[in-house]
Amino acid sequence: MEINARTIRSNWLAIYCGVNFPWIIYWVWLKKNKYEVRDYRKDVYWIDLNADIFNSIFRHNQEKLGFRDYVKPYLAKDKTFSVLSKHDIMPFLKEIATLPIRQYRFFKSIYRHQSRMKDC
Repeated sequence: MEINARTIRSNWLAIYCGVNFPWIIYWVWLKKNKYEVRDYRKDVYWIDLNADIFNSIFRHNQEKLGFRDYVKPYLAKDKTFSVLSKHDIMPFLKEIATLPIRQYRFFKSIYRHQSRMKDC
């Protein structure tokens, strides 16, 4: 049997805060024992640059947030990034490089959907 310890990237927030889900899963599976999390870091910002850029541009009016609200997590002492890591910069560089392509595909799919709705 194989155990895949790779988890979705949003688990990095929990790991950064002290709750290591891959380790807990391994521990429970291997030891057949419960693993109790007693303490963890609180009030940590999770920063996903791709989502932040998209939301700040296209959902700004819906969110009713000011400029300070958008900048606050980036200036906070306790934060973690969804992709950026000083130990491995390549995933971040890839995300930045592919950002325009992903945004183009997103808007293209919206345009197609709207075109189909007009035809109905």
